Parts: sequence; C-alpha cells; structure tokens
Amino acid sequence: MFLKILKNNSLLSYIIFAVLVIGFGFNAFLLPLQDNFFAFSDLGFFAFHNEILMRILFLSIWLLSAFWMNRIVTLYKLMDAKGGTLIFLFALLSFSFWSDYISLDLQVGLLFLLFCVDQFFAIYQSQGKLYQSLNLGLLFGIAVYFYFPLIILLPWLFMALGIVKSFQWRDIILPLLGALLPFYLYSVFQFFTDGTNILLTKKLIDVDVNMMSVLFKEIEFKPYWALAIFFLLLTLAYSYRVMDKLTVKIRMFYSILIWFSLFSIALLFFTKGHYSETVFLLLPMVFLGANYLNAVKQRWIFDFGILFYIFLLIYTRI
Repeated sequence: MFLKILKNNSLLSYIIFAVLVIGFGFNAFLLPLQDNFFAFSDLGFFAFHNEILMRILFLSIWLLSAFWMNRIVTLYKLMDAKGGTLIFLFALLSFSFWSDYISLDLQVGLLFLLFCVDQFFAIYQSQGKLYQSLNLGLLFGIAVYFYFPLIILLPWLFMALGIVKSFQWRDIILPLLGALLPFYLYSVFQFFTDGTNILLTKKLIDVDVNMMSVLFKEIEFKPYWALAIFFLLLTLAYSYRVMDKLTVKIRMFYSILIWFSLFSIALLFFTKGHYSETVFLLLPMVFLGANYLNAVKQRWIFDFGILFYIFLLIYTRI
C-alpha cells in the first residue's frame, strides 16, 4: 500500500508527506529545546534567543536536510528516488531520533555532513579538483564546529575521499586546512574580543570506559527504537550482501555510508554520556533504507512495519 502510493507519485503521496511534516512540526514545538554542550557558537543569538524562532529555524534546517538527501540521489543518480521514499523515511524516522528533545546545533551538524556526502560525488565526477578537497574539509569543519565530537569522523572523511578518487598527499593537507579554518576564525575572534576560547578551556572529548553500563542505565527504552535499530541492521546487512552486484558509483556510495554508520556508532564512546549523536544515524538509515525498500518484493512487510511503527509512536505518547 505505502510503497505503491509513494512510487506512483500521486496526490495521496503528497498528502502523506504533508501529514508527516506537519506532525513532526507539532512534535518539535512540544519537545524541549536542548542546549548543546559541544557547540562553539550560540545559534540562539541569531534567533534573538526566542524559542519560537529557534524552533522555526530547526524545522527549516530539518526540511532542507530532507530536500538535500533527495537532491544527492537524484543529481548523481545513486538510486531510484521516484515517489519520495527518502523524504518519507526521513520524516517518519525523525520522530524516533527527536523523541525527547530537539537540538538546533545537531541538526546543523547533520546538514553539513550531508553537504560532505554531496561533495564526495562532485569530486568523483570532476576527478578531484584542488578547491573541492578544500571545500570538503571546510564543510566537515563547520559540522564539527557545531558538534565537536564529530571530529571522531575525521578518519571516515579521508577513507571516503580515498574511495571516490586516487588518494594523494594533498588529499590529507587540503581537507585538514579547510577543517581548521572555522576554528582559526573562532580563535582569532575570541582573542580580539577577550572572550573565553572553549577550544582551549573546555574538555570536549572524554572516553567513557563504562559506556555500555551508562547507556542502559540512563537511556529510557522505547519500543519504536528497537524497530528503528532492527531496520538499520537489516539495511546494513542487505547493503553488504548486494555490494558486488552494483555499479562502481553506487558501490562507492554504499561503502561511504556503511563506514559512516560504524564511525557514528563509535561516537558513543567519546561524548561524556551524551547520546544525542545517534541522530547522525539518520543519514545512512534513510539512504540505505530507501534503496532497500525500492528493491524489496514483499511490500506487505513494509506496510505492516510502518503501521506497527506508527502504532508504537502513538502508544508511547498516550
């Protein structure tokens, strides 16, 4: 039912998108707005610290993220995006990842990681011009600026760059220079304004050796999370299994997302007991999940899963 409606690109599919977006909009206005311990910039300043404006800004960036996901796969022809399966999954799964609170900084960080994925395929298509590697580092540096533990993904950045082009020494130097630029400008500004430099005064990364015990003690179990995690594992296993049957470009895309998933999970070990970084799993879950759903033949399983997931979302809020 759902896949047929989405793939037909009918009026009903647009109604479903509208319901999900409006529903998440109400959800975002009900949840508390979380301050980000790991941010270098006060985004609330640009919204005059007005909660309504900050929530509107969050929803705008959230919608831009959904659009950019769809743009990447259609522009570079990475999968069949007919009917907006990507947008559907992004909107639906967002209810899980933003179930306790919302964070403007994390949503900005996710958006700039999407820009990085976009840049990887721009590099692949143009055979890697120098300024593109610098741009890639700059985009990654801005994501880290808004959520510093993303620095853990730096090896992923170099691995992904090595996947899309032949790797040379400048592919280390130029991205590093680009990534350092936001922090250089931040430090210069703090120096001339006599402000406190968080980069030098705040412990921004801390390995939590008891991460698993803390995880189970502090995170409230939610039934729909189990379904979302199962879906992620299912799509990762499917992606790994079909890698050899794909074209070179799509195989690169899969490899980048699978490695991104592993590094995103590793963030749990470096964040002082903060677990909001799980929102970055939206990126591989939506991309890989949409491709899986496009290939699945048992559509009734998808319909049952969607209805059950919606039931759990509603049940846990009653």
